[in-house]
Amino acid sequence: MTQSPIAAASHLLETKWSGRLPIDPVAIAESLGAVVKPDRTIAPASGSFCYENGVPVIRYNPADPVVRQRFTIAHEIGHMVLGHVRAGELAHRDTSFDSSTPIEVAANAFAAQLLMPANVVPMVMRLLPPGQRSAAVLARKLWVSEQAMGIRLNALGIN
Repeated sequence: MTQSPIAAASHLLETKWSGRLPIDPVAIAESLGAVVKPDRTIAPASGSFCYENGVPVIRYNPADPVVRQRFTIAHEIGHMVLGHVRAGELAHRDTSFDSSTPIEVAANAFAAQLLMPANVVPMVMRLLPPGQRSAAVLARKLWVSEQAMGIRLNALGIN
């Protein structure tokens, strides 16, 4: 990996994001030329990424909750942008977000920055009434899981 996952996601946000919340990972993937497909046959995996006839293809499990689907798609964009899978290689399949391999850690960091940008999360929190400044409310605003938001807030040093 030559590019930092945070820098790569930040660059995509600067060049491909409409500025609207919640961030749409499908629109970003499609702007990169990827095809995004629901695919129940990948279960128990949540997502996969490969090239088919030179076209990047992201598959996600439509049986997963929508917030997980969104994170999965962002995670797979990370694999694509960070060069974890090259044309002609077998599909990458994610079966757990708990993986600690460097590639999975990088794809998770990329997905977190893409869906919960470090510069956006504090801004959204400041706009909330004091009694609503919680991981649960932020998660609903950004369409991510409470667990993902809690991890992100901790990583950003926001309590």
